[in-house]
Amino acid sequence: MKKSLFYTIIFPAILLIHNIAFAENPPPPGLPDDPVAAPIDSFVYILFAFGIIFGFYIIGKRNKSKP
Repeated sequence: MKKSLFYTIIFPAILLIHNIAFAENPPPPGLPDDPVAAPIDSFVYILFAFGIIFGFYIIGKRNKSKP
């Protein structure tokens, strides 16, 4: 009896209260909905080149240290 009471009344009530408590309000009028997107891949090729150079550096350093 107690388990069925929990699953039919108390558990859904807890979920409902949780959803209401963490609901987001709509943005106030006059403000833009989404910020302007900034490009995140502007200089990816430079990072890629440095990664390859660093990889060759580490491999060369490991090969020199082996007898």
